[in-house]
Amino acid sequence: MTVCLSVMEALQGEYDLTLYSTDRPDIDSLNEHYGTDVTDVAVERVTLPTAIPSFVDGKHERAMVNRVAKRQLSGEDVVVSTQWELNAPIPSLQYIDLPSLVSPVPSDLGGLDRIRKRSGNAISKRLAGFDAASFGDARVLTNSNWTANLLRTVHGVEAEVVYPPSVKRDDFQETREWDERESGFVTVGRIRPSKRTLRAMKIVEALRERGLDVHLHVLGPTNAPEYERRARAIAADRPFIKYEGEVSRERLLHLLSTHRYGLHAKDAEPFGIAVAEMVAAGMVPFVPDGGGQREIVDNNAALVYSDISDAVSSIERVLADREKQLSLRETLARKVSDFTRQNYKTAIKQHTAELL
Repeated sequence: MTVCLSVMEALQGEYDLTLYSTDRPDIDSLNEHYGTDVTDVAVERVTLPTAIPSFVDGKHERAMVNRVAKRQLSGEDVVVSTQWELNAPIPSLQYIDLPSLVSPVPSDLGGLDRIRKRSGNAISKRLAGFDAASFGDARVLTNSNWTANLLRTVHGVEAEVVYPPSVKRDDFQETREWDERESGFVTVGRIRPSKRTLRAMKIVEALRERGLDVHLHVLGPTNAPEYERRARAIAADRPFIKYEGEVSRERLLHLLSTHRYGLHAKDAEPFGIAVAEMVAAGMVPFVPDGGGQREIVDNNAALVYSDISDAVSSIERVLADREKQLSLRETLARKVSDFTRQNYKTAIKQHTAELL
């Protein structure tokens, strides 16, 4: 959502903006939650058919949105898309955080799984009216080199990397010095299986078993009640894990600015805005060895891990070496400007102007 709001914030005042959406968002509430200032935009509903076939899942519903939206865009001069691949009937700038209409088919996938994957892709493209050749005419931006490689594999397009609008400079003006911070971890993200929240909890528990006096704050909303119940139950039996769930923006910034370490657990994260905010807050984050999150930590081997055991070993080495901690923090700080909202908005303005 920050990506879409930042596009509108960048372009308002210079262009007549219309937001095409499947719902009617409360812009004022979104501004307050995400710290944006969108004030001058009209809203048009993209209305799906009332009778959706029973075989349509989330991916295929997105494809139907694609088909319906195209019919409504013909009267515009340029479309800026911040969701998934779009065959637009007009010049388009498309910011794609992950290919959604077509999924890559791993070379080692065989049998029925391979057939299902290919069939799902074919149905998705048919529902969307998606044409690869036409999509190739779009100007495509994406959130990391990792995602750019995925887009090249899936669609054969070359995407320019523009990091998401992750960091609002004003949020991180009063961060604490290293020695004034708590020697603890913060993990941020939706509490659900794909984010692997329980993995982060197990890593910190293993560090405690090795004698390290560390703790963990678990932050984020959830749409997976059973997974959340398990996470809460684990935290209830471990005083060093503080399950906080969804918190205010003020509470989030306070914890990031007063703790030393971040911990991300999702594999193959296309980017990782939470990780970029950790870096901006002066933390040293540890992330899985895959996805765009590696780019946020400068592909530093000391900060990436392959599994729980590897994470514990890597973190233990860093925590035992204060000079290493300070050196990592200094190196990461030099990348913060790449992740600012202003950097993102400048790129969006430039590309939009070039399309007109």
